[in-house]
Amino acid sequence: MTSWLPDPLHPAVVHFPIALSVLVPLLALLSLSAIARGFVPERVWAVVVLAQALLVGTAWYLGGNLVYEHGAASAYVHPARPGGLGESPTSPRE
Repeated sequence: MTSWLPDPLHPAVVHFPIALSVLVPLLALLSLSAIARGFVPERVWAVVVLAQALLVGTAWYLGGNLVYEHGAASAYVHPARPGGLGESPTSPRE
């Protein structure tokens, strides 16, 4: 039996807010244009508001709860080196 969750889960979870942050402004512009031209009623704007709320909610939840509290980022982030950013600790100093 296959799961409806993607495997690995990371790309779907992390990139969902990124995709929403691109799509919500486009949705807002298209909705605003359609409302101004009278193609759709003004209540369509609720879709934009709900999409923005979804973006804020997922970014807040994923940014705060999944990454920092569970230490997922610490496996990929290297501590600061004494020589500074991008400088090898064994490279000679001038």
